[in-house]
Amino acid sequence: MPAGGRRRPLLAALAALVVIGSTVAVVAAFLRAQGTERVVVVRQTVAVGQVLEARDLAAVGVRVPRSLPTVPARAVGEVLGRRAAVTLVPGTVLSPADLGPVAGLPAGRSLVGVALTAAEAPANGVVRGEKVAVVMAGVPGSTSSAPSVPPVPAGGGSSAAGGVVAVPGAVLCQGATVVAVSGPTSTSAGSASVATLEVPASVAPVLATLSAEGALAVVVEGRA
Repeated sequence: MPAGGRRRPLLAALAALVVIGSTVAVVAAFLRAQGTERVVVVRQTVAVGQVLEARDLAAVGVRVPRSLPTVPARAVGEVLGRRAAVTLVPGTVLSPADLGPVAGLPAGRSLVGVALTAAEAPANGVVRGEKVAVVMAGVPGSTSSAPSVPPVPAGGGSSAAGGVVAVPGAVLCQGATVVAVSGPTSTSAGSASVATLEVPASVAPVLATLSAEGALAVVVEGRA
């Protein structure tokens, strides 16, 4: 066979190898650009303004474009305690732009835990982000004695003027925000959950006292 004829299959094979090598290089470059990495994703819906908790998030390995901003799984601790800047949808990759500032209580506000039995809250309970009114549901201690608590300012204000006397049925605070719910746990009064409410600092001590006596209930308020 002529020398030129023998070279043609060899050249064809070399050309094929060059094409294959180029294809592999392109695929490798694409995979690097679309690299798999562990990032933070949203596990459950978080409404705008709510504080991010560990149960809201998960760390998974996904393939994302390098141009897409993400939060690395190793940085999840820096996310907890911050507020959602937008409503977060389950299954989406968390972006730094989705995060608001670190949560903190404004001056004049307090967090108070309120123990709620099945009779002291709606049938489906309360959830984070809801606005509730706190109502005096009974007389603390003995039912034959009057409540020994100071008047609570109307609307939860800081002024004692126009206070509402803490008697059964009185609305002690309106517009309280549910920031967390835990439980249910077993208590002397039966099973109860604990709702953490953000309220005016002026009413927090009274609500804590009445809650310990099992004398509070909450009513979910409609959104404006």
